[in-house]
Amino acid sequence: MKWFRSIGGKIATLVLGSVVGAVLLLLIFNTFFLENYYIKSKSSSLVKTYGVIEGYLEDYNDGRIDRDTFQQKVSAYCENVAASAIIQRSDWGIAMTTQGGAEALKRRMVDIVLGNDADGEILKKNSRFTLQKAHDSRSDNDYLEIYGFLNEGDTLLVRISIESIRDNVGVLNGFIIRVGLIICALDVIISLFLARRISKPIKKLSKIADRMGDMDFSQRYAEHTHDEVDILGANFNALADKLEKTICDYKNANNELTNELDKAKRFEESRLDFVGAVSHELKTPIALIGGYAEAIRDHVGGPDKTAEYCDIIIDESNKMADMVRQLLSLNQLEAGDGQIEIEQFDVSDMADGIIEAKKLLTEDKSITIINSIGKPCSVYADSMLIEEVLTNYLTNAINHCLPHGVITIRAERMADDVRIYVKNTGDNIPEESMDKIWDKFYKVDKARTRAYGGNGIGLSIVKAIMVAHNKSYGVNNLPDGVEFYIDLDAKA
Repeated sequence: MKWFRSIGGKIATLVLGSVVGAVLLLLIFNTFFLENYYIKSKSSSLVKTYGVIEGYLEDYNDGRIDRDTFQQKVSAYCENVAASAIIQRSDWGIAMTTQGGAEALKRRMVDIVLGNDADGEILKKNSRFTLQKAHDSRSDNDYLEIYGFLNEGDTLLVRISIESIRDNVGVLNGFIIRVGLIICALDVIISLFLARRISKPIKKLSKIADRMGDMDFSQRYAEHTHDEVDILGANFNALADKLEKTICDYKNANNELTNELDKAKRFEESRLDFVGAVSHELKTPIALIGGYAEAIRDHVGGPDKTAEYCDIIIDESNKMADMVRQLLSLNQLEAGDGQIEIEQFDVSDMADGIIEAKKLLTEDKSITIINSIGKPCSVYADSMLIEEVLTNYLTNAINHCLPHGVITIRAERMADDVRIYVKNTGDNIPEESMDKIWDKFYKVDKARTRAYGGNGIGLSIVKAIMVAHNKSYGVNNLPDGVEFYIDLDAKA
């Protein structure tokens, strides 16, 4: 049943039904209408033959042709149309008869002359002739015959047997049935072949449609049948292209929306962390300032302590001002509002200037700073921002270097870059904190950071500056300390 519902089954059924219908129609027409058609056709032929023989007879009676010629012409014409003819004179003599069945013709002529032909079925009758279908009981055959009485009193009879047509109908029906069976068998074979050819591209289109239903638009129709299926395949390909583009656009838009939502979420989390961290960082200095201000107001400790309390208030105010400045600078860098101005400068000279600025701090802790960057060492970057990076690195190194320790600044050429290292002797950074030290307000040792006035923003500023330069930065633990680094362009 499934095959009959397929295209191949429908094609085979349709063609087979057409062939069987055609064969049945042929059998019906052949059985019921062929004899009448044959009789009608032969009737016309008989009327024509009657007229021709009548003309030959006139020529013979008028002496234009002799008897032998007359006999020859009539016989040839009757043989050509498969008819038999006899002419009887008015004196009952036989003028002529065609070969074959002469005695039967003579007996039939006698019946006609004597009026014994009442059993015939008259098809046409006029003053010249009578055309009828008659049955010869002696030979048990049916005939089409035409007879008439001519001008000289002669009688002309021409007849054709119609019994053969009935035999031919049976033979022809058998032939039609056999040919029909052969055609039906060929139809099944050809239909299977055609159905396979027709259904092959349609099945491919069906598979493509199934893949499209599974949101897979990678398949394309590549057959070339040069028909309507080709047009359908091209439309499928165009639809797949449009759907694929639409889905890609939708995914991109969805990804962008997701990224924006994630970004907004991170921003909100960062904002909350920032507010919390700033609040926490400002809490201690504000409390100190408030406490010492109240002490001054209440004259706690007397006049001798007033100056000390004022110095503490000023120091805490400077720390808050420095933190606010760093936060503003970091915010500007992270927002991308700052303009990076690339210029050439000597990083060794810059390091010397920073070392000189930090001289009091290093002397206070008996720290030795060694600048081993060879001169000249030209780099291309924003000099003001890089100076802030190196200042933060060096300040961080001084704060974490043990007394009598050593800080080394060196450079290493790496292809088109120069890597600047700032190393200090001292304790290593815990492994779990290596990635966190670049986050705002992160402190490895909060008590120690508070002691030297740190706020956990310096390395965040380093990160933002190097990201703005699209350059690498990082930190490594060494056996005797910690080493920070940055990469700078050595070529313009």
